[in-house]
Amino acid sequence: MACDRLAEAAWKKRKAVDGDEQVDAAQPKFKQPKLDSSSTIQLSQNIVDNYVMDYVVDSVLPMHMVGLSYFQASCTGGRLLPPCRQTFAKQLQERFEQWKSDLKVKLKELPVVCTTADCWSSIRRSFLGITVHWID
Repeated sequence: MACDRLAEAAWKKRKAVDGDEQVDAAQPKFKQPKLDSSSTIQLSQNIVDNYVMDYVVDSVLPMHMVGLSYFQASCTGGRLLPPCRQTFAKQLQERFEQWKSDLKVKLKELPVVCTTADCWSSIRRSFLGITVHWID
């Protein structure tokens, strides 16, 4: 078969590159390192909630996604479950308030900032976008 011919050609090429050494195709030269327990992350409910929030916010998904059975089933990890929609909305509001206060503190520390504003309207609704730039 074609797969057998390709495997045999690759083995011959590997043998030619290695010189006269006997190359055993079944034995790899390098072993994959094992993960030690110190490098693995121990998940807690708080970490799972933060991962779910980062996913929903970064993907610009609607909040009702966390309540769908398909989403709940994809996130099940034993005893840890994603938050319900109401809890998620509360956690999102708390995170927003924290980010907003952190940004205010950061902006107070800066000597100079540059701002731009953009105004537009669409079918009886008006919008205002403000952007702030600074150099650390």
